[in-house]
Amino acid sequence: MVGDLQEAVEGEGMGRTILIVDDEVRARSYLKEILEEEGYEVLTASGFGDTMEVISQSDINLILLDLHLPEAEDGLQLLKEIAKTRSNVPIIVMSKAGSIQKAMDVARLGVYDFLEKPFEGERWLLSIRNAIEKGSLEAQLDSLRNEIQEKYKMVGVSRAIQGVCGFIEKVAHTEANVLILGETGVGKDLAARAIHFRSPRAGKPFVKFNCANIPPELLESELFGYRKGAFTDAREDRRGWLEVANGGTLFLDEIGDMHPRVQAKLLDVLEHKEFVALGSRKVRKVNVRIVAATNRDLGREVQKGKFRRDLYSRLSVATLYIPPLRERKEDIGFIARYFLKMYCQQYGFPEKTFSPAVIRLLEQWDWRDGNVRALKNAIERIVIFTPPETTLLLPQDVLPYIRNPGMPAGSSSFQVRPLKEAVADYEKEYIFKILSLTNWNVLKAAELLKVNRTTLYRKLQGLTPHREI
Repeated sequence: MVGDLQEAVEGEGMGRTILIVDDEVRARSYLKEILEEEGYEVLTASGFGDTMEVISQSDINLILLDLHLPEAEDGLQLLKEIAKTRSNVPIIVMSKAGSIQKAMDVARLGVYDFLEKPFEGERWLLSIRNAIEKGSLEAQLDSLRNEIQEKYKMVGVSRAIQGVCGFIEKVAHTEANVLILGETGVGKDLAARAIHFRSPRAGKPFVKFNCANIPPELLESELFGYRKGAFTDAREDRRGWLEVANGGTLFLDEIGDMHPRVQAKLLDVLEHKEFVALGSRKVRKVNVRIVAATNRDLGREVQKGKFRRDLYSRLSVATLYIPPLRERKEDIGFIARYFLKMYCQQYGFPEKTFSPAVIRLLEQWDWRDGNVRALKNAIERIVIFTPPETTLLLPQDVLPYIRNPGMPAGSSSFQVRPLKEAVADYEKEYIFKILSLTNWNVLKAAELLKVNRTTLYRKLQGLTPHREI
């Protein structure tokens, strides 16, 4: 990745605008002439006021700053002001020979380099070139970080999801271990990644390890690593995921399924920041943040003796509960539109929109099995299988991919089921089709179905639990 960024920095996209700040006219003119010959665009300023004006109006990639200015006590005051407003712009400080103490003061402010006047040789040009390349590289990295943060974000408009987002922002910048609770598919993995990529550990590894249904021996060796000869198949040393995540975040998914023996060893890591690999006597230090997730009630598991109370206490320093979709129906339309736009762009299809009737249909669906994940998968199927020319999606366009997630519309399958269940499914499908024809006008639908409105309301409540019709 760094190689790709470096190539981009050296290409045409690299900004080459330099601001020279010096109160001496001859010095400014001399530097401007040389730098323009080197292919740079050069702007100039002579003091505090015009420097800040140029910075506010221009896209600057590097500042050459003389420390001795007439409008301020010295260049340090201007330097501090620039750091507040344009902290991403590298600065090279210029000063007359012998100003060693001044150089030390400046170094504390994060200046890229310090050059003594008069300039000699090629070092100062090399310093300028390197400073601009470094600034461009950092700008590219900042852009990538922003893209990653945009990718791993919780979306929704409900008070509940805003609370989840607020929790993530607060806890991300701390070193606290986090326990994420919620049903399958609500976004626990997404929340864990959001915490990591908004934390100071964002540049370090994020490692996901699923604890579910893994024998304790294999779980221990995978998590903590092993040394050659530790067991029959240990033919070479191998680092565990805990060591791979060193400096970053280890996401322990389904931690409620972790074997008690491994729980005890994990507790040592949380308390002492150290571990011992299988077959080794060497204690290894590790700096890792633990984010754990489960769809189980760990408090109840503790009462049953299936989960260590002391480990639960250490993990739950900061506990995040992500509610299921049925508890935040107002998010469904927002999330559906978000995924619709995302998948249309991803697959290069014309932009599609949901009719209001589709949004009502999606909001009335229970999504109990899968939650956000199920909704996301349904939207992807809709984008893939509906004709590209169908830009306005109606209930009849989307219902097959919600009802029959395993196959595209028009496919046929037969499954033997109890008659009562089959009849109920057909009734549900037929009612939704009539509702789609009437644009979800319940009164008109009742007339077409030859039932009174009260009966239809009752059936709808039975078909769409947890929603008031």
